[in-house]
Amino acid sequence: MILITGITGYIGSHLALYFDKKKISYVGVDNLSYSYKSNINNKKNLFIADISNLKKIESILEKYNINTIIHAHHNWDSAKKKLKKTTMDHNIYDK
Repeated sequence: MILITGITGYIGSHLALYFDKKKISYVGVDNLSYSYKSNINNKKNLFIADISNLKKIESILEKYNINTIIHAHHNWDSAKKKLKKTTMDHNIYDK
């Protein structure tokens, strides 16, 4: 399964629309700081959370058996600075 960060933003919402049309399984995370839930149609796949919330992100990764992350969040560096321990770095998730 695919995880899209920043799913309600411009790029993330267009990816979600494309995946819906192609019937590709995904879930998305967004903190809605620069976008709106209304930007996506399939809200059952949406988790409202900040990507710097490591516990929440790790629980999503495990629960949905994520094997690919598409990082469409606009500001990775600010989120990365908040993380004390991370398994993600520059769009790569190492399980």
